[in-house]
Amino acid sequence: VASDSLPIVSACDLTIPVPLKVDRFGLTKSALAAEPLGPNALFEPSGTITMEFKGLTQYAHFTACDEAKVVLIFEGATIAESYKYLLKITMPACHFMPATPQVSGPEEVIVQFPLSVFDNGSEAPVTIEYISTDSTIV
Repeated sequence: VASDSLPIVSACDLTIPVPLKVDRFGLTKSALAAEPLGPNALFEPSGTITMEFKGLTQYAHFTACDEAKVVLIFEGATIAESYKYLLKITMPACHFMPATPQVSGPEEVIVQFPLSVFDNGSEAPVTIEYISTDSTIV
């Protein structure tokens, strides 16, 4: 989420459904299922981001129901010269859903923002980049 001072994200729940029909068994001489068909439904990733409340920037995205780019970066130890273990999930078109965020207290204020991921027409709805000593997948 675009901001000068990003809050601490304590949890992120992301669901990326793969809408394929995989139960294609029928009356044939083979006991194997046919190849999956897809996509047979809309690709609708969604999730919830739990973060510390650090200002009104993130809340303004929620109340305005505008589009925001969300990038989750999980970085580990250095593998080689300039490479680190990395899992990066980029969602260029997210809308925070119209459910009222539940705020806890009295210590640090934790807010949960439910979100839906959309296709903005120019970028993939979700891009996952993974770097390890085993492989690099983009």
